[in-house]
Amino acid sequence: MELKLIKSKKATGKRVESARDVYNMMQEEAMADREYLWVLHLNTKYDVIEKELVPLGTLDRTLATPREVFKSAIINSAHAVILVHNHPAGYPDPSPEDEVFFHNFGMAGELIGIRVLDNIIIGRYGCYSFCEHVLGQENYFGQKTLFIEQEAVCVRCGQWVKNDEAAEMEGLIYCPYCWKVCFGESGEDWIPEI
Repeated sequence: MELKLIKSKKATGKRVESARDVYNMMQEEAMADREYLWVLHLNTKYDVIEKELVPLGTLDRTLATPREVFKSAIINSAHAVILVHNHPAGYPDPSPEDEVFFHNFGMAGELIGIRVLDNIIIGRYGCYSFCEHVLGQENYFGQKTLFIEQEAVCVRCGQWVKNDEAAEMEGLIYCPYCWKVCFGESGEDWIPEI
């Protein structure tokens, strides 16, 4: 029997603290003529370990699966990932498919223990961050959270949400799995743990 050890990569020295940092780092990729998907592997300090291009897409969509997205992140012992894809037309407005994509990959990341920090759409006319627009977070540090005394079930997606996972913006509580407003100010829509 032969035993092989895999050595994980060291950080590149580039730290990402916001979607703007990612956009500035990926100006060239924003000009691509077809849709691509990149995965930024991050360590616990949000330093980039690797910028990985996953299998190519078509003119208007990426054809990635969680297997391709998380394979190298697992090998690199990534703490978190940021998903970045371009819109070849240049406008970074999200489509309904982009929202489903982010939701599905966020859930897959939770299952394997690698957090999906953000899904960023880039184009020649700017970028769109789900983290900024859905959760109202301008950076990845100091996440706005609302303390919940116990675990609860999101009434929209059925996922268990721990007290330190829910995000609050303007008195509304967002589920970190489905990224929808799921709970009112008082938490009356929570289904408490039995």
